Amino acid sequence: MASTPPPPDSHPQPSYSRERYLEAILLEADKLKNSEEAYQLVFSTALATSLWHDQNLGWPILEFEGRDALLEKALLFASDVSSKFRDCAIEEAKLLSSSIDPSIFEIVNNMKAFRTHDSFRGITLCLKKLLDFHCNEDLSEYDWPENMFGFDDNCIEDMMMNRKLSLETFIYCWTCLKKNMEALVNCLGSEFNGDSEIDRFVLSYLGVWNLDGTYVLLMPEAKWVEELADKSLKRNGSLVSVDFEDLVTSAGRIWIEEMSVFAMTCCDQLESIADFLYQKKYPSKALCFMTFLHIFEVIRFLKPYLRRLQHTEALTMYEQLRKRAVHVFYVLVNPLGWDTSMTKDMALARKSEACLVVATEYMREKIKGKNRLNESDMALVAQMVLSTPNLRKEVYINLQKKLKNNEVWYNFIGTYVEEVSELNQLLSLYEVVKHTKMCSKWKDQEERVMSYRQMYMIERLLTLTSLAKGTSYLTKSNLADLIVQYDEQSSLRLSSLGSIKANQLEDILMFFAKFLVEFTKNLNLFPVEDLCCLTLRAVVWACLLYLTFGGEHLDFLKCMLLDDNITSHLPSTFKKALEIRRKEDIIDVKMVARAFQKLNNPLMLIQSLRKEDNSVTILYADSDSDSTFDAGSSCFWDALQDCSSKISHIQKFLDRMLPLLSSSVQDPICIANQCQMREFTRLIGEMEQLHEEVKHSPCCMDLVVKISKTILLRRSRMTGILDQHILLCKKNDADEEEEWETETDEENEEVKNDYKYEGDFNTDDDEW
Repeated sequence: MASTPPPPDSHPQPSYSRERYLEAILLEADKLKNSEEAYQLVFSTALATSLWHDQNLGWPILEFEGRDALLEKALLFASDVSSKFRDCAIEEAKLLSSSIDPSIFEIVNNMKAFRTHDSFRGITLCLKKLLDFHCNEDLSEYDWPENMFGFDDNCIEDMMMNRKLSLETFIYCWTCLKKNMEALVNCLGSEFNGDSEIDRFVLSYLGVWNLDGTYVLLMPEAKWVEELADKSLKRNGSLVSVDFEDLVTSAGRIWIEEMSVFAMTCCDQLESIADFLYQKKYPSKALCFMTFLHIFEVIRFLKPYLRRLQHTEALTMYEQLRKRAVHVFYVLVNPLGWDTSMTKDMALARKSEACLVVATEYMREKIKGKNRLNESDMALVAQMVLSTPNLRKEVYINLQKKLKNNEVWYNFIGTYVEEVSELNQLLSLYEVVKHTKMCSKWKDQEERVMSYRQMYMIERLLTLTSLAKGTSYLTKSNLADLIVQYDEQSSLRLSSLGSIKANQLEDILMFFAKFLVEFTKNLNLFPVEDLCCLTLRAVVWACLLYLTFGGEHLDFLKCMLLDDNITSHLPSTFKKALEIRRKEDIIDVKMVARAFQKLNNPLMLIQSLRKEDNSVTILYADSDSDSTFDAGSSCFWDALQDCSSKISHIQKFLDRMLPLLSSSVQDPICIANQCQMREFTRLIGEMEQLHEEVKHSPCCMDLVVKISKTILLRRSRMTGILDQHILLCKKNDADEEEEWETETDEENEEVKNDYKYEGDFNTDDDEW
């Protein structure tokens, strides 16, 4: 039962003594018959004094004279309540008494104890202390784990107890404290009556005690009280009270300021982390990527509070930082090099909620703007659409409305609104790319950035077009990009790509051919610092087109590899691995596989989803140990050149391969066009003739030599197709240990690391 407050005077007396005022508070506590309420009064006095004395602005917790005596008296009151309440009171006393150089171990222990007592006040104060600890720690002492993901809350708290501070532990503290502070501000905006757990925390933090509806100040000299008008304060005997309405208004303003300071502190710390990672050239680009995603998220949280406080200068500063975060988003999503995109952490980062927030918020801002989207804006929007999974349908709908005057882009976004087949999305993306004016002058940074965005669109078009063929070659980075975009359910939609018409496929391939010609002509316009990466990317695209779609792309690839203006910008090991055999003028899959291995971006054979078989077969060759694609078709071609001594090798090859190759004639999607289909059919017929001859003993050697020479004339155009089917044959016959030797008796091992994804592109395994 609370004591009856004395009648208030109209104005408080001007004289003030902290000692006498504190005595009056303790006297009121002694009068209280409720020990729990008495504890709350004394502890709140100790807390408010720690936060506001000596012109402190509410944080950090400071030591003051008489603190220990106050806490001791508070604990005496707590000892008369339940044991559970007493335990919580002891933890609160520890929290205040450890204000001078507390260990992070103590703080986390405090927080865990407060969680068992459901103490909003204790948890919030601990989180604020933990954030301070992170901000004061030297970044060189942070722990930078290789694996950023997979930590649960308990694991993160254990890391902090072991003083392993990191980006993950910092974000954990930010997220938890943000949740509490949002709940606090929302409480002040509704029916604040001082009765709820959050209400009581607000009062104790400000140093206010609810004495039967009279709100008594426990720290009248607090800075926030000085800003109140005299009419808001009244003398209640020895104590001073504050008008309730003015209290709520002041509390709302104080916590909005507190929220903005808290968010700015977090944002500044994240920026320091990003700069530290950049300066130290930290290898994990995913870590830098996530840092900027969090910066974007913090600024999104911060901006409304800065607007309410009319902090225009801070708004401008953080808007620049937000733009930097968006820039990092698209640079790291589509890096010129491949090492970043292939890491598991990068894939998980791109599938994270933070990444989804960045893409969603950026597009919402563009949609709300009055200006029409320019080519650069639309290219970035396309990149975000193509690279961010699980965007909400409302984003697509609003974006489509924004683009209603641009038919091509309107239709492209419409494929996501209507959730049409992947084939329709491919064809719509092709129309967008075809009608997009590619930047070639590179006058400024904006045009340079725009070109990178457009290249991402083109590379995705190449990936989907290759999958449409049914059996295709991609790089590991292409596959990593698909893993981000498609989950177990959405990957099944890829089967629709197999329905592409021959003329549609030919149109897209013609576009790629023209694009690469124009692209290589303009290489001298590219910035010097990007020239090597851009040239390498163009050559890799040409290799993939040749291997997947056959000989008609071989001439252009050979021209590129014979052009010193191009090869001078390629990595020496890659260039050496792709040196053309001058005698035969041949580039086969074995050469390309070895070259790609030098880039740490291995070549992969993909058998796409088909309507009758909802699975994706992926074959991967480890060229480091010379266990390449079992030499591909090169052993067959080599045997034909010396057919008189290689009859048994030719027969073994044809015994294995002819059934598969013959069945492929019934599947025209595996052949790029009608001309290639006709030549492939003739090749199979000639191989069947040769098979009939070599399986008889003795065979007619003159006829064998004649047929072999005829088949060899098709080598440059048919190598890619044969290599694809050889790999698929080996996948189907993986249990057979059959081997056949080349002329040098080199042993060709079974394809390593081959596996079959049953519809689920996932990142659960470490080796993915």
